[in-house]
Amino acid sequence: MQTERRAQTKDNLAMAQWLNSGELWMRQCGEPEAAGVFALRETDPYRIVLRQDDSNIPHLARLEQPVSPDIERFGAMYEQVAAAGGVALSLRLHPHADLGAWRRFLGELGFQRSTVKQVAMGRTLERPPSVVEGDIEVVAVAADDATRMAQAAECNGEAFASPPQQQRFFLNPNTVDVYLALYQGIPAGSANAAYTSGSVVGIYGVATRPGFRGRGVAGALVGRILQDASRRAETAVLDCQHELISLYQRSGFEVAREIPTFILLAARL
Repeated sequence: MQTERRAQTKDNLAMAQWLNSGELWMRQCGEPEAAGVFALRETDPYRIVLRQDDSNIPHLARLEQPVSPDIERFGAMYEQVAAAGGVALSLRLHPHADLGAWRRFLGELGFQRSTVKQVAMGRTLERPPSVVEGDIEVVAVAADDATRMAQAAECNGEAFASPPQQQRFFLNPNTVDVYLALYQGIPAGSANAAYTSGSVVGIYGVATRPGFRGRGVAGALVGRILQDASRRAETAVLDCQHELISLYQRSGFEVAREIPTFILLAARL
């Protein structure tokens, strides 16, 4: 019985992360900041986020077919992506997807399993971690605070090598709450929080400037977001690469599932 409850908890967290990220993509792509950066296209039951900057990478952010691949509908989506002329397609599977069926189906189309392993993580917010005072101060950035917003964008840009237009897209105060970490008063990192239906907060874009890594900046950002979120949400979720699992476990997160991701290069489109 305990094993079943544990499995159900992990499934609930995995679904919460899936729905939160999808709802955020929908919200972000409806904003003016998306122009020339990302575009949303829908082919029921798929939602495709097409990256439109100079790298032009079509990215299938949502797969809502939960069990087995629907060949006819997937084909319609596939044709849209091919027509967009992108250089690669990244596809993430639904938590309830039939992985074996999808692997066989995608393999026939030339997809390969990504070597970059991603996981969905989550936790409840009954007992958020305490915020430790010290050299790091984390502030919630007001939407009209242009100076702090620019500093948060600069941290994001340095950490992820993201161009300014993507910074404006991902750090849009109309879609997320933006946080800035100051190390002894110097901007050192940023992150954002997205509140969606189901009393869920998603943590995204946890960025530490290279010169401040290893000093607890990321943990401080996550801790402050969890403190604030405990008054507004019941569950916190995020996704990350394997090597960052221990970082988020220290903030009470647990792995809910591995996120199967498949890649198709342009040469195969």
